[in-house]
Amino acid sequence: MILTAIAAFFATAPRLYAGATVNVAKFVTPAEMRSGSLLLKSEGDRFVEAPLVATDADIVVSGPTTRGRITQIFHNPTDGWVEGIYVYPLSEGSAVDTLKMVIGERIVVGDIEDRKKARELYRQEVLKLLDQISKQYPPGTPALFAPDIKFHRAIGEFAGETWSVTGEKMTPEAYAKHLAEMLPNEEEKKFVSDLMREPDWMAPREQVTAAGALAS
Repeated sequence: MILTAIAAFFATAPRLYAGATVNVAKFVTPAEMRSGSLLLKSEGDRFVEAPLVATDADIVVSGPTTRGRITQIFHNPTDGWVEGIYVYPLSEGSAVDTLKMVIGERIVVGDIEDRKKARELYRQEVLKLLDQISKQYPPGTPALFAPDIKFHRAIGEFAGETWSVTGEKMTPEAYAKHLAEMLPNEEEKKFVSDLMREPDWMAPREQVTAAGALAS
């Protein structure tokens, strides 16, 4: 049996100067990856690979067991926060037992779960955050909500299927109209992109959590 321990280190990005040129990689899917990769989420379920700065491998063989520690440094080529997933293909009989991320000055140690459970845990964290934010809105303001897990999927078991944002099956024609209504248009994307370039555009986690507790 082969056990593989992974320590992945994610580098934060320096702020880009005006007019800086960034080479953007082609869109990829997690299934296409053949080595450890940090995939930055783009529009929908599309990803681009974060530039890999360095990789270090430490392999120890003990009888029938091989343990490896893989350290990788990635660069965020944008001037804002991004959402991403770390992908590391494994051969049959291999497993991950540790994941550590260094993000700026933060150190995050991950819990190792199977894919389905990990996705559900992530979704629950998102729902909690949306609830905290919604509680800060004036009375009568519609609450924020996360789309159904089947909506607008490009990978996984629901990829390419026509489910609504609330989880109802739709005809292809109705789904196309639904996407146009639900997804941000180009003007809205530009507004958010410009907002994310402003200093301190994102409130610290502690401030959001405290505000949510006071509102509850």
